[in-house]
Amino acid sequence: MGIPKCIMVIDNNVTDNWMAERIFKTYEVASEYRFANSDNAIDSLNAYCLINGRFPELLMVDIQYNTEMGLGLIDRIRKHSDYREHETRIALLTSIVEYTLSYDKIGKKNIEHVFIKPLDIQQLKNVFI
Repeated sequence: MGIPKCIMVIDNNVTDNWMAERIFKTYEVASEYRFANSDNAIDSLNAYCLINGRFPELLMVDIQYNTEMGLGLIDRIRKHSDYREHETRIALLTSIVEYTLSYDKIGKKNIEHVFIKPLDIQQLKNVFI
C-alpha cells in the first residue's frame, strides 16, 4: 500500500480519533492527517480539495455511524467530482469483527483494507510497511 502523505479519518468516536492521532504523530505514519465526523465528512473533503486541489491519499471510514452507514458514505465520496480512484485509497474502520470476514460485501466496494478499532501501530505497519 505504501505510506500515504495525507490520511483523513472519518469517524464519530472521539476516543478512537484521539488514539489514531497519537499513533500517527508518534510513528510518523503520514505527514498530514485530518479528522472528520459523519456530519461534516463531505464538507471536510470539499475544504481539503479546495485548498489542495485533490483528495487525501487515504480515507479511513468508520463502517457505521448514527446517521449513515459507512458504505453509503463511501458511495457518496466516490461520486464526488474531485474523487480519483487511482489517487485515493479507501479503508474501513470497524469495531465489529464480522465485517473483516465479509469481503464479498466489502470487496464490491473496492476497499483497500479493513482496520479493527481501536487502531494500533501493528495494524498500520502490516499495511504500510
